[in-house]
Amino acid sequence: MSRTKRRAWVLAFDAEDELSVLRGYTPSRGMQERNARLTRLFAAGLPKGDLVVDLEGLIHRGWCGRREGPLDLREPAPVDVGEDGDEYDDELDDEYDDDELDDDELDADDDDELDADDELDADDHAGDHAGDHADDDAGDDVRERELLPNRNRAEPRAWCPTPRSLAALRRARYVAPPAPSMEVLRRANGRAFAHALAPDELPAAASLATRDDVLAHLARPSPTGGWLLKRELGMAGRGQRPIEPGRLDDGDRAFIVASLRRGPLQIEPRVELLRELTIHAWIVGSRVVVTSVREQILVERAWVTSRVVPLPAGLERAVVEATERVGRALVELGYFGPFGVDAYEWRTPSGTTALRTIGEINARFCMDWDARDGWDPPR
Repeated sequence: MSRTKRRAWVLAFDAEDELSVLRGYTPSRGMQERNARLTRLFAAGLPKGDLVVDLEGLIHRGWCGRREGPLDLREPAPVDVGEDGDEYDDELDDEYDDDELDDDELDADDDDELDADDELDADDHAGDHAGDHADDDAGDDVRERELLPNRNRAEPRAWCPTPRSLAALRRARYVAPPAPSMEVLRRANGRAFAHALAPDELPAAASLATRDDVLAHLARPSPTGGWLLKRELGMAGRGQRPIEPGRLDDGDRAFIVASLRRGPLQIEPRVELLRELTIHAWIVGSRVVVTSVREQILVERAWVTSRVVPLPAGLERAVVEATERVGRALVELGYFGPFGVDAYEWRTPSGTTALRTIGEINARFCMDWDARDGWDPPR
C-alpha cells in the first residue's frame, strides 16, 4: 500500500519575540492566547492527516485539513474537537503507521514550562531560561530520554526552528530536524539585515544602534512629515511606534531605549501604502526557488489575509528578482528553509508611485503560506 506523507508541526507565532530575547523567553498569558488562536487557524489549512505538536510537546490530531480557502484572521478559530474521534477518514488514517505516541504516553515532566525571571518593558514579554538549539539548557531533560527515529513517522516541521520549538519536538520524542543556528535566525529575521540589502529604496531610512544616533536622525525633517520606529525583530505591526519630528515625549524616549537593548532600531519615513505584497520562496542547498507572489489585505495597517492576483509584468519581475537576491544573501548567512519577503508600493510626496522591493524578511513560514508554496522543500 502506498504511504501518504504527513508532518508534525510546531507553530510558535511569537518566534520573533523569542529571537529578540538573548537569554530565553516565556510568553505572556496574552501571547499564549494569541498563539493558541493562530495555531488553530493556521493548522486548519495544513494537509489533512498532519499533526500539531504544542509547545509542551503534546501531539494533537484532527486539527489539520479543516479549511480549503485562504487563511483570514477575521474568521473564528475552529471549535475544539474530541481527539479520540474520527477527525480524518479511516481510509486515510490506514495509510499511516500508527506509531505516534498518544499524549498519555509522554512523561509527566514533559509538561514543564520554561522558567522566566527577567521582565521586559510593558508591551513585550519576559524570559530567562532557554538558550541555543540542541545545546541549550531547555533541552537537557529531553536529550536524556529516548528519541524515536523519524522514519515511518510524521516528519517534524517548525514554523520557525527556534530553540523552544525544537525542544517541543524532542519532548514529543521526535528527532529535531536540521535547523539554522539561533544567531543566523536572529540576523536573518532582523530589519538591519533587510535594510542593508536595499538601503536606498526608502529615502532617509536608517538602521541605527545608539541612542545619540537615533535622536540626531529624528531631529531631522522627515521627507514625508513623520517617522516610524521599528524594533529589530517583530511581526504583524508589533514593536512599532510613529514619531512626530521634533516632538519626542517620555514614552517615545522609553521606547527608543528599550528597543536598543535588543538591537539596532529601524527608522523610516512614515509613508502612504498603496499596495503590499509578500513573495514566498524556499532555500534548498544553494538554490533559491520562488513559489508565489501575493497581495496582502490589511485592516488598520494589520495583515488579515492575502490573495494571488495578476500583477504588472514589470512589478512582478522586480519583486521576484529582489527575493532571489535576498535568498542568495540568506544562503551566504547560513540560512536554509522557507522564507518570505514583504514589498510595497507607496505614494511619494510628489504624488508618484514608488516601489520598495525589500521591506522585511521573514526567515520562516508565513501566515499566508499554502499548498501552492508547498509544505515540503522543493526537490
